[in-house]
Amino acid sequence: MSHARMLAVLSVVNLACMGHVMAGEWPQWRGPFMNGSSEETNLPATWTATENVAWSVTLPGPGSATPVIAENRVYISSMDRRSDDLWGLCFDVQTGAQVWRKKLGASDRKVPRNNLASPSPVTDGRHVYFLYGSGHVAGLTREGELMWSWNLEETHGNISMKYGYSSSPLLHDNILYVLVQRRHTAYRVPHGAGLESFILAIDGTSGETLWKHTRVTHAQEESLDAYSSPVLYDHQGRLEMLVMGASTVTSHDLKTGSELWRYQVPVKRRGKDRTVPSPVSHEGLVFVVPSRGAQG
Repeated sequence: MSHARMLAVLSVVNLACMGHVMAGEWPQWRGPFMNGSSEETNLPATWTATENVAWSVTLPGPGSATPVIAENRVYISSMDRRSDDLWGLCFDVQTGAQVWRKKLGASDRKVPRNNLASPSPVTDGRHVYFLYGSGHVAGLTREGELMWSWNLEETHGNISMKYGYSSSPLLHDNILYVLVQRRHTAYRVPHGAGLESFILAIDGTSGETLWKHTRVTHAQEESLDAYSSPVLYDHQGRLEMLVMGASTVTSHDLKTGSELWRYQVPVKRRGKDRTVPSPVSHEGLVFVVPSRGAQG
């Protein structure tokens, strides 16, 4: 078994252990509270290849996405580096039996120390949505029926960045929110000048774009790249969307995308601060982690 294929197995072994004992669901990147926490108890403190493992499966290839869980189903993204196919897969949470698998695109794009199956899927239990570092985005029913699919790059330009586009989509009230925070010129693509960063709202049923908000900052060069994901934020009873990228925190209206407020993060090395961690909120406070020693 190759090293890449072994990683594909291990990523689901860990999931299987958690899925077997958790009564709650894990519908998106960083879980139900969007901060990586869980209210579940009696979770195993250790596991091996056999201890505390309910089941394991082998995926088509590597993937850096988080498996998501809802309504007794586990969804995960993967890619096959031999064929360049991009896969969306569904398993039974109790047995590990494959319920369905769908090819949702293909791309020969290569990124160092990463892969195109980095954005995590997101689900509301009735539908599941997949996004890939190639720009492919798709909505499927719980049964694996394709509702719609298209590619962000066809209308919004190249989204490639040095370590691969990795932002996971946000789902709320049947609307899919996608963040693309990038340099003005695509990584190693000289003809990509004039690119802008944006947030996109997509109708979960039809796949149609509801609105696009252009995100303007004063960041430069590497600092324009963000691998972070948008999250929900309860601001004094008003639900907003938080975005951290390009050394700037912004909050947005969910219905229009309009910017409600922003905070410029102090940086020490202008142009050298790509954003990786996603923001977290708790009891009205917003926490962000800038890079390379900046204050947050």
